[in-house]
Amino acid sequence: MKNIEIEIKFMVLSSTSAEDIGRFLKENGYLFQSKETQDDVYYDVPNYSIVNLKRGLRLRDSAGKISFEYKSLFSNKFGKLVVEEVDLLDNGYLRLDRLKEILVKRHKLDLNIQADIVVKDSSIAEYLESLGLIRAIVLKKERTNYQDRDNLCTISLDYVVDAGVFIEVEVNNGDERLLDKITSLFLQMKGLVVKRTNDGYLNILRLSNSKLLSSAEFEKKFREKYDWNVMLGEMEIVRKLFE
Repeated sequence: MKNIEIEIKFMVLSSTSAEDIGRFLKENGYLFQSKETQDDVYYDVPNYSIVNLKRGLRLRDSAGKISFEYKSLFSNKFGKLVVEEVDLLDNGYLRLDRLKEILVKRHKLDLNIQADIVVKDSSIAEYLESLGLIRAIVLKKERTNYQDRDNLCTISLDYVVDAGVFIEVEVNNGDERLLDKITSLFLQMKGLVVKRTNDGYLNILRLSNSKLLSSAEFEKKFREKYDWNVMLGEMEIVRKLFE
């Protein structure tokens, strides 16, 4: 299943904790929804080309609940972050047809994905590694979710290990005006200093990994050796990004 979300994300630059922001939200009428710990592993080919293109093949364990998704991030013409998510699980089993569509047909990776076998969610990591994929980035996150009383938006307060505190705002009906309203609300919180970012956590952490490239480094390497990136199906997209 494919899902498109519209959201904004803020990196907290001040010493304000997620708990402080949560209290502020409750004082302004937002309701506590849930709290969870998420352990994410992003898989990639050995040259890290999926991550370097700001895409992610994410295996998540949230209190024993397993999810596996392909994620792609881009900004729309209004500067809002748009997230494409493709669910690669169906009732606890890996959708090998969808995985093959993404990695073999879309990205032209030379992987032997056979759609006639059965892979349970508990065996996904072992299966991906048997294909030659590697654990590119491990991300640990504590997330607390709040909702407005009309159930129009969800605000997530995230503490990401090695990255800090972040605020994610996602509108449930696609109304971008609501995003601007919530942004104005955070400006009223005393002592809170935030920076807007269109990067996902994967891309925020990627620069701390010496095997990954900055955008400028990736562009330089890509231009020098056009076939360096093995994801041939992405060539037109990448070319447009670098124009």
